[in-house]
Amino acid sequence: MATNLEDYKIHLHYLLSKEGIHVMDAKVHNECERHFLRALDAIKQYTGDFQIEVSVPNEGGYIDEFLIK
Repeated sequence: MATNLEDYKIHLHYLLSKEGIHVMDAKVHNECERHFLRALDAIKQYTGDFQIEVSVPNEGGYIDEFLIK
C-alpha cells in the first residue's frame, strides 16, 4: 500500500498465452520492464522528477527465479 498521497504502486501482471504455463522467457521479461521504465522516464518531463523503486513482496529480500533448460 502507498505510504502517503504522493506515492503510487503499480503492478505489472503478465498474462501467459497457454493455460497452466507459469514461466516466461527471461529476455522477454527484461525487455518488458525496460520499455515500462522508459515510459516512466518519458512521463517525468511532464510531472517532474520522481524515484522508481522495486518493493520486496516478502521479508528477507527480492528473489528472481531463473530456470535454465
